[in-house]
Amino acid sequence: MTRAVATTERRPMGLPGKPGLICLVSLVLVALTLRVGASWWWQHRLGDQPFAFGDSDSYWHLARDLAHGEPYAYGTRLRVFRAPGYPLLLAPLFWLADTPPVLLARCLNSVLGVAAVLLCIPLTRQLLRDEPELSAAPCWSGWIATLYPGAIAMSVFVLSEAPFAPCLLWQLYCHQRLMAGGGSRWALMVGAVGGLAVLIRPSWLLFTPGVALLELLRSRLSARTWLHCALMGVAMCLVMSPWWIRNYRVTGRFVPTTLQIGASLMDGWSPQADGSSNMDFVDREAALFKEEYRREGRDMADFEVRFNQRLRDKAVAWAREHPGEAARLGAVKFARMWSPWPDSKKFGGAKMKLIVACGYVPLAALIVTGMWRLRRSWRTWALALPALYLTSLHVVFVSSIRYRQPAMLALAPVAAVGWVTLLRHLRGGQRPTPSERDGGPA
Repeated sequence: MTRAVATTERRPMGLPGKPGLICLVSLVLVALTLRVGASWWWQHRLGDQPFAFGDSDSYWHLARDLAHGEPYAYGTRLRVFRAPGYPLLLAPLFWLADTPPVLLARCLNSVLGVAAVLLCIPLTRQLLRDEPELSAAPCWSGWIATLYPGAIAMSVFVLSEAPFAPCLLWQLYCHQRLMAGGGSRWALMVGAVGGLAVLIRPSWLLFTPGVALLELLRSRLSARTWLHCALMGVAMCLVMSPWWIRNYRVTGRFVPTTLQIGASLMDGWSPQADGSSNMDFVDREAALFKEEYRREGRDMADFEVRFNQRLRDKAVAWAREHPGEAARLGAVKFARMWSPWPDSKKFGGAKMKLIVACGYVPLAALIVTGMWRLRRSWRTWALALPALYLTSLHVVFVSSIRYRQPAMLALAPVAAVGWVTLLRHLRGGQRPTPSERDGGPA
């Protein structure tokens, strides 16, 4: 038994044999073509406007600063405005030209999207290592990730979801290897990749501790698991330590992620909050706070830190004084995040909403089917952890369908199980055909 487990642990990533190679090549070609084509269409649709989202402009600005060796700051005083992960990826584009075409960034995102597609395959194989009758699922998982409209959209917009998605899937893969009996190196990898993910999406900060908690619950607090959890924490801290040191140097304080927590929290908790993002209040609040600073003769060097604290305290105070309204907003945000179609006009008209719904509803049904099929497996619930985490986060902060997309990709392996289960049911419980096992059409 031990020897069999060890052999399985050394099993290579990917799909075996010629059919698997054909599947992989087809996935890469189709996924890249769809994403680059969608990027070109979106850029053409925007016309002279480079971006549809305000976040994109800040990433672009910071990437330019990094490429040109200028201070890492957005505007004059916002020195801890964005985590550096995504701007670092965009920075080489500014070595090619002073003002590179935004389409180049979208093409880079398309490559990252293909990486996410390919990572779904080994992730599915790890999930189903004890389910040989579901051998068709890994390739189907890749096709689901390739064709899902939400995954394509993540590669189109100049937003941090593009690099975050493969990091998330990589971390989940490392966690699956750890759950399958992998050694301490996989615990280190879970923490290290989690740290990379936080440097791209700061909101991911508490996910790795959540993984550690799941491991402790699963193992009933064994000494080995305590060691693994400690290794996760050490690796995550080591990866993030350069950012922490830099933040301490520029602010004189420990800042684990960014100084946008206060603004983001007030965006979600305030008298004007409706579940969507509207940062118009920031300039108004900043002007009032600067006036207070001038009257009191304070040093403007710590303005960014103090302003973040002020907005955070105002948001928390409002939520405490209006718990019913905060709860109602939480329900609204939940509905926005998991709505079949987008509420924002930025995503287009009825046709675009129909495309989003047609991609989301069947996938959600397959995920439910797959979850039921594998409901007794801890490994299955580990893949649902991103959805639970992101939902918990965005019933507090602002919400939209944008924030569910990485979690949907994480559940693509489960959806593939649902699809294979459905195919077998339609065939009257027969074993999969050779084409089904290879991930081809039934």
